Amino acid sequence: MTPPTDELTRMLQGAADDVLERGSVDAPDTPRLWSRGRRGTWAARAGAAALVAAAVALVTTVALVMRPAQAALPAEGAPVSYPEFVSELFVGAYRDGTVPVFGVVDVPAWGEGPPDRYVIDRAGLLAQVRGTNLLSTGGALAPDGRHLFTGEGVGDLADGTVVRPISTDATVLARTDTRVAWSPDSRHVLVDTTGGPAVLDTRTDVVLRPGPGDATVRAAGWRDTSTVLGLREVSVDGRTVLEVVTRPLAGGGWTVVSVVGGGDPGGGIAAVHASPDGTRILLLRTPSGGSGARAATLVDVRSGERIALGGSAANTPVDWDSCPPVWRGDQPLLALGGLREPGSRTAVLAFSGRLDVQCVSLAGDELTGTADPLSAGVERERVWRVALPAAGGLALVAVVWMLVALRRSRREGERFLPMIWVQRY
Repeated sequence: MTPPTDELTRMLQGAADDVLERGSVDAPDTPRLWSRGRRGTWAARAGAAALVAAAVALVTTVALVMRPAQAALPAEGAPVSYPEFVSELFVGAYRDGTVPVFGVVDVPAWGEGPPDRYVIDRAGLLAQVRGTNLLSTGGALAPDGRHLFTGEGVGDLADGTVVRPISTDATVLARTDTRVAWSPDSRHVLVDTTGGPAVLDTRTDVVLRPGPGDATVRAAGWRDTSTVLGLREVSVDGRTVLEVVTRPLAGGGWTVVSVVGGGDPGGGIAAVHASPDGTRILLLRTPSGGSGARAATLVDVRSGERIALGGSAANTPVDWDSCPPVWRGDQPLLALGGLREPGSRTAVLAFSGRLDVQCVSLAGDELTGTADPLSAGVERERVWRVALPAAGGLALVAVVWMLVALRRSRREGERFLPMIWVQRY
C-alpha cells in the first residue's frame, strides 16, 4: 500500500486559492428562474384555455343557428313574412304538425326513382319529406297550408292522414291532372275532367258536375269562394275565340265575362291558371313545333284585354318554364329553381344552389306576406361562412401549438405537455 502523502492536500489548497483569487462565481438567480417558469406555464395554460373557449363558443354558435327553427305562427294581428333566401344547409326531416305548410319543392333523386320532396318554411329552411308521408305523393296545397289534394283524396297535414279517399263517383273517376285549384277558403277543389270542370268538397263529394257541352271549358281557378272561373274555346267564322266564363257553385250554366282580345298568337293552349284573387288569367300555349319554351299571355278577366308581362308589349307572348306559376298578388312568377318575375334575373325567392331545385309550389299557388331579407336561412348561411374558416383556423393553431409544445417537452425532458394541468397525488 502506498503511504499517504500531503501532495493531494497541497493541490486542493492551491486550486482553492486560485478560485478565490479570480473572484466570486455568479450563481443562478433562483427566484427569477422560478418566476419565469411560472409565467411560461400560466401563459401556456391561458393559451390552451383560450383555444378551448374559442372552440366551445364556435361549436355552440353553430349548434344554435344550425338547429331546426321552432316553427310557429305569427302573433295575432302580426303580418306574415316569406323568405327571400332559402338555405339548403343541414336539411331537417319534416314531421306532421299543426303549423301550416308554406310550400314544397322537388329535387331529382340520385339515380333512378321519384324526386325527393322538401318542405319550405317561412324561416327560409328546408325539411325533407321521408317515408310514406302524405306530402311525398305530391298534390295541390290548400291556401290554408293544412290540407293537400292528392290522387288518393284530401289529406290532413296535421296528422298526415287522408280525410276522405277518392270516391267511386263517375265524375271523380273521369278526373284528369290538367288542373287542380283550391277555392280561396280551402273548402272546395276545382278539377278538370274529361267532361269539363267539376268541383269537389273536402270529403271528395261532387258538388258541381260538368254540364252538356262543358268539354270545351278549361278549369282556370276561382273568381271568388263560390264562383268557378274557366276558359272556353268557341269557333266564330272559322276562327277560334277564347271566352272567359264563370259558373256559380249554386248551379246553373256558364256565363261569359269577357272575350280574350289581341288575336290568336297560334299554338294550342297547354294550361290555364287564374290568379288567387280571380282578376287575371295566365294562358300558356304549346310552342309551334312542340319544342322550346311555352308562350305566356296575361289576360284581365273583366275586360279580356291582354296585360303587359315581363316588360314586353301586351300582345307579345313571354317565354315560360315548365312549372305552374306562383302568384304574388295579381302577377305570376316563374317557379323553376326558385321564384322570379318574368323577364327579370332578380330572384323573388332564391335557393343557395347546393341542390338541383325544380318546381316550387306554395300553398294556394300564392306568395303571401312581406319579404324577410334576414330570415333564419340567411343567418345560417352567414354563420356557416364565418364558422367554416374559423374552425379551420382554430384547428391549424391547435396543431401548431401541440407540435411546438411537444417538441419543447421532449427537449426539456418533461413527461407531460406544459399546457396540460397535471395533479400528482
